[in-house]
Amino acid sequence: MQPGHRTVLDFEAGRATSKRMQPGSRLVAVVSVLRNPQQEINYGSGKAVAGESIADAGEPLRVRWYGGSYLEIPLSR
Repeated sequence: MQPGHRTVLDFEAGRATSKRMQPGSRLVAVVSVLRNPQQEINYGSGKAVAGESIADAGEPLRVRWYGGSYLEIPLSR
């Protein structure tokens, strides 16, 4: 990702639940970063991820939702 440029992110839910919703109901989506000792964090320095440290991190990533931003939620009946 590059600062100031819109980017499409493809991701899948690690956890999902289902519930029948009434027409007009609102859906809340929580997008977060999973952090645990078994995952490596890429700080974007260009070095091997295993060789990076927090000292290699730059400015924090800021995610913005625009008027045209959307989530595709697959539905089945």
